[in-house]
Amino acid sequence: MSTELAKPEPIRYEASEIELVKKTIAAGATEDELRLFLYDCRRQNVHPLDKLVHFSKRGGKYTPITSIDFMRMRAAADGDHAGTDDPVFDIDDNSDKLPRWSKVTVYKLVQGHKCPFTATARWSEYCPGRENEAFMWRKMPRLMLGKCAEALALRKAFPKQLHGIYEKAERMTADDGARSHEDRGERTRETVSGGGKDGAPKLPPPTSTSPEDLRPESEVLFPDPQADVERERLLTEIRSKAEKAKIPRKDRDDAWNTYCGTATPSNADLAALADLLKWVETRAR
Repeated sequence: MSTELAKPEPIRYEASEIELVKKTIAAGATEDELRLFLYDCRRQNVHPLDKLVHFSKRGGKYTPITSIDFMRMRAAADGDHAGTDDPVFDIDDNSDKLPRWSKVTVYKLVQGHKCPFTATARWSEYCPGRENEAFMWRKMPRLMLGKCAEALALRKAFPKQLHGIYEKAERMTADDGARSHEDRGERTRETVSGGGKDGAPKLPPPTSTSPEDLRPESEVLFPDPQADVERERLLTEIRSKAEKAKIPRKDRDDAWNTYCGTATPSNADLAALADLLKWVETRAR
């Protein structure tokens, strides 16, 4: 008897339901934004009226957001999710200071092996500068930063399932993008700590970061030469075959986002790169 799980039937929307979504959940959406939102819901096989995927606009652009529980559900759906560690912070549990960063490791079964996918979220990059959105960050700072780190790690481990889906806490600073890193850090210090007037713990000074800084500290301090060699080999083969097949740049970028998510070429997961190479080879036929 086959043990293969049956695929769920695609969700269909009635015209009246779409009209209701447009008037309520996605109020203010343009026709194109509404189509994108419905596409994202179909891709996740959820109904928009169930409110598992939410319509939002940040910085004037549509962005789908969800809860950390929904991201956990999607990661566990195919049976490859092998557990998630509790968030780790740079401060002790009993400290009254705000954390500078939180780190979470998600485990995934890759070809029968339990592989770790670690991601780091930094306070200065995620805590919002607006008073009305900083309330939860002041009330439960570890919870909010920990959710951001877990969402990053889940997307890193499961890019196909979670590409383009963000936890609400991750998107709170989207409207602050025009400000510099230093400005955002200064606003956050004033908003969350109240300038020392409300007794809240002080925000540690913001630190400059780069994409390389977002790699787990173990990878930065103790890089794996063998993994770097294999990563470079895969990247070279991907580039060569993609150029030979004349795959359009846009298609390449979309495929990278699908398989590797927010990773950079220097820290992309080897399994994800292997899957991307298979995609390129399929397009080249």
